[in-house]
Amino acid sequence: MTATGETSTNVLIVDDSSTVRQQLRIALSVAGVNCKEAEDGIAAWALLQSSESFDLAIIDIQMPRLDGIGLAQRIRTSDRHQSLPFLMCSSLSPQDVKKSREVGARGWIVKPFAPKKLILAVCRVLELPPPSDRILLDKISTAEEIADE
Repeated sequence: MTATGETSTNVLIVDDSSTVRQQLRIALSVAGVNCKEAEDGIAAWALLQSSESFDLAIIDIQMPRLDGIGLAQRIRTSDRHQSLPFLMCSSLSPQDVKKSREVGARGWIVKPFAPKKLILAVCRVLELPPPSDRILLDKISTAEEIADE
């Protein structure tokens, strides 16, 4: 993620809702993040087994076929991906928070989310400086309006 718009961060978005995936992609793309999407844990696991490389995954908890907790468990027990940081995305019941912590989530995104908060959470997890460029912050605000439509 760079203030100049250069793509330097690759994020895997995993959510069964195409609308949520779109909202996440729009918000992250404005900040220069390259996004790949998967509609459930099985599709995400297939992407993770490919030659693609990811810096972060944003994973919905409740999905068909393989839910977010199951995917997170696979990630943590995989030799190749065990250090991949991930954020869980959910309405976050106390049970979801507990399960997310148990599988090693680095943080949570509560639905519905604000794009600015999403960008700050991604920066925090990846230990990147938050965007300070005024134009970028304006673009994020615009993405927030687009995502709300």
